[in-house]
Amino acid sequence: MSKLLSAGFVKLFKSTVFYVGLAFMVGFPAFVVAVRFVDTLRYPEYYAEPLDGFLNAGLMFIGVVIAVVVSLFIGREYGDLVIRNKLIVGHTRADIYLSNLIVSMTGGIILQTSYLVSAYTLSRIFFGPFTIPKAEIIKMQMLGVCVTAAYSAIFTLIAMLIQSKSAASVTALITAMMLFLFGMTVYQKLATEKFTNNPELYENAFIGVSEDDNNGEEEGYYVKPSLTGLKLRVYRFLDDFLPSAQADQISECVVPEHWDRFVMYDCVIILLTTITGVFVFRRKDLK
Repeated sequence: MSKLLSAGFVKLFKSTVFYVGLAFMVGFPAFVVAVRFVDTLRYPEYYAEPLDGFLNAGLMFIGVVIAVVVSLFIGREYGDLVIRNKLIVGHTRADIYLSNLIVSMTGGIILQTSYLVSAYTLSRIFFGPFTIPKAEIIKMQMLGVCVTAAYSAIFTLIAMLIQSKSAASVTALITAMMLFLFGMTVYQKLATEKFTNNPELYENAFIGVSEDDNNGEEEGYYVKPSLTGLKLRVYRFLDDFLPSAQADQISECVVPEHWDRFVMYDCVIILLTTITGVFVFRRKDLK
């Protein structure tokens, strides 16, 4: 296993696609800070404030970046017959799978950390210190590591079970986009339902005011919530379970109330995908 890990890390740090992903994760916050700084010079009364909401934004698209990097990185091993050669020299399929998983997780965490360092450093230089307590920042980054590890486990499963690099890349990218869109849908749907602390206890939710055209008086209007009972519980579960929905919550730069569930669910995802991946890969016919 140690030899596999050593060889895997050497290849990772020589991989062009890894450095392209790294450049994107570092360059994106630099671009956003530059644009915001120009806006601050033009309209200081609107933009001259710390970029608290920007600190964890990288988690919103880290899944797509990891999907591309992992699928191309592992797919190249299939294309270059590296995996077959590993089997010939005596490595077990379980060790090959687990070593690639560890390398992929490490690469994903490096990518996410690079975004954090870039965003934190540049934002602090140009817009001053964050208003978020440091203890909360650290906790949110630990949750971000869990989300990144879960993403890495999912895309390692896809890349290890699909021998074609192009097919694996397309499948991983589609999966990443579906997770992103589905997680965003769940998150936004629940956000519209949060009018009280317990939506199950009311039948109608107050959502705003309207002006009566006849007398000019404002009066409240109500709408019946669309999520109740079992449907609401399912949405809440998905909001805590899906890595993409977790990323949406963490990107608010507030430690989620049920952050411990994030850790538990991410561990479940990693465990299930790893067991499935090892089981199928051990029986896979490598052409």
